[in-house]
Amino acid sequence: MEEKTLTKYLTPLSVLALSFGSAVGGGAFIAPGTTELPLAGPVGAAIGLSFGAIAIMFIGWNYLSLMRKFPDSGGTFSYVKKIFGYDHGFLISWFALLTYVALIWANASGLLLLIEKIFGDSLHFGFKYQVLGDTVYLNEILISSITVILLAIICVYRKKFAVNLNTILSIILLIGIVITVYFVMNSHEGGIETFKPFFAENNRSIAFQIFNIVAITPWALVGIES
Repeated sequence: MEEKTLTKYLTPLSVLALSFGSAVGGGAFIAPGTTELPLAGPVGAAIGLSFGAIAIMFIGWNYLSLMRKFPDSGGTFSYVKKIFGYDHGFLISWFALLTYVALIWANASGLLLLIEKIFGDSLHFGFKYQVLGDTVYLNEILISSITVILLAIICVYRKKFAVNLNTILSIILLIGIVITVYFVMNSHEGGIETFKPFFAENNRSIAFQIFNIVAITPWALVGIES
């Protein structure tokens, strides 16, 4: 039987863009205002995210060691299988699968969220139904489904195109972040006092507030698996 070998098609820039583009999703811009600030306030959220980033870096360092030891396609299942055996690999693959299943709806709705922020309620027409008090439109479901399927086809059959597209979009995203930070820093007035209260006023201790942010950091950066 002919042995299959892996073909290199990623450059250092494309690897960096893949990591950055996968880790920094819409939740990185939406979650701070909707989740993190109410949980821990601006200072508590910043401290919690800093600790979480250190934890993610530690995980990344371990991934690097495994990549050097097992220079193949890699991934959580592959590494655990080779070190602990198939049973542990099967178990960890189910945990990874549940993680992505729990978040795929957020990724699928990212495009719709962007359209809503830019064009308002332009897609709110046609057949609809209610789920837990929220209105769901059929055309939104179709747009999300078609987008996910199209991107999956591109990633499977046009890998080089997918890499180049992701690199371009990641660079645009980074430039947008830098420009936004620049204008915010130059237009902000009032100094440190405008950040009060530094921690959330929710009758929770400061340590517990910070821990809450640390606990959800892996969810925010689940794209590190890629």
